[in-house]
Formats: sequence, C-alpha cells, structure tokens
Amino acid sequence: MNQTIKIKFDLLEKEVKRGKNLKLNTSLQKYKILWDCERCLNKTEKEELLEYTGKFIKLLIEGVTHQNPVKPLRRVLSEWIVGIGMKSKDNKTHQVLMKSLTTLQNIITGKNNNNEAKIAAIEIIGYVFKHLGKQILAMQSDTVTILSKQQKSSSSEKRAASVKSLASIVSGTGLSGSHYQAGILKQLKQATNDKDTKVKLASTVCIEAIG
Repeated sequence: MNQTIKIKFDLLEKEVKRGKNLKLNTSLQKYKILWDCERCLNKTEKEELLEYTGKFIKLLIEGVTHQNPVKPLRRVLSEWIVGIGMKSKDNKTHQVLMKSLTTLQNIITGKNNNNEAKIAAIEIIGYVFKHLGKQILAMQSDTVTILSKQQKSSSSEKRAASVKSLASIVSGTGLSGSHYQAGILKQLKQATNDKDTKVKLASTVCIEAIG
C-alpha cells in the first residue's frame, strides 16, 4: 500500500469534513491537497489507483452535496472522474464510474439538495459524458430524462447548465447515442426561445458546436 497517497487521502478527507462542518464554500488548503494528491495518483500503480480513486470520488462528490463548490473545484472533480475512466477500462473502474454518475443523478433529483449542488452535479455529468460518452451509454437514457426535466426549473442557471450538458451527451456519445440525439436537438432548439438570455445563448452556442 502506498503510504504517501494514504496520507494525502487522510488530509483531503479531514479538509472536506472541516469545510462541511463550517459550511465553507471551499479553501485554498483543499486545492493544495488536491494538487498533491493528483501528482501522487499519476505516479501510482493501477491496482493502488483503483483502491483509492473510488474513495476520492466518493469524498469529493460528498463535498458537492454538502457545500457549494466554486467552478474550479467542479472542474477538478470532473477531470478526476474522466481521468479514472481513461486510465483504466477494467470492470472495477467501470463500476466506480457508473456509481459516481448515479450519485450525481441523485444529487440533481434530490429534494433536499440546494440549487448550487444540483448545478454542480449537472455540470460534472456533462463534462464526464463529453469525454467518456461511449463508455457510459447505459446511463444515457436516465441522464437525458433527468436533464430534460431541469428545463422546467425556475432557475435560469440550472436550465442553462442542463442545456450545455445535454449538448455534451450528443457530442460525447456520437453515433453510438444517435437514438436520443433528435430529441435532445429538439430541446436545444426550444431553449433558444427561453425568456432568459443565458439560456438562449447557451442553447445557440451548443447547437452551433454540434453542427
């Protein structure tokens, strides 16, 4: 067992729990630990990587539900999940990946989660689908349904985030996910008539990007 990475994980766990207890948004210390952990993971053997990445993901996603992570932290979490999927494609990694996405879906649909946590989960799911879409096709149907329902939200930020994530599903799954693409494109076109400028702009940009 890699003692260095265990020490880093323990530090990160302590920092996330500290932030949760104090209801903090995030902290510079957490970023430093994340950076150190990432460097450790890059040098870690695959077997040890699998042992710890599940724990890291669980801990970081837990931070999304109990805090309001700023965008850089959401980006770090997204890149970690994608990095795991790209580095190893065995069954254990796939299970960790699918479980992570299910957790994110539950954050979006959970009644007790605040709006910022839901937006964070929406953005993370979009990023993961954009880069690993073909590996997680089994999650496409439920994810499209969940994101589509967010278009009825009173929050323009949530609607805009959902539009971007739906577009990411199209670009990430490619022809493999063509069964859902017509419906998604229809939703994106409808979003161009949204009353909020942010949503209109997001949908227009996404449609142009998809081509």
